[in-house]
Amino acid sequence: MTDAEWERLAERDVPERYGNWNTIYDRFSTWRDDGTWARLLQAVLADVQRAGDAGPVLPPPASDGPGAG
Repeated sequence: MTDAEWERLAERDVPERYGNWNTIYDRFSTWRDDGTWARLLQAVLADVQRAGDAGPVLPPPASDGPGAG
């Protein structure tokens, strides 16, 4: 989901159990920027490959991109 899509998301569209919209957006942005989502995807793909399914292989995140260093 892009930043613009998140910004258009109204509070009423988020179920109460997920908390405040701003908190959700802040966490999403932080995890995007620090590479959490990329690491999660890589871990899932590694598990799939270890299980013997040669599913899609993605290149590692760029060394100068989000979550680098």
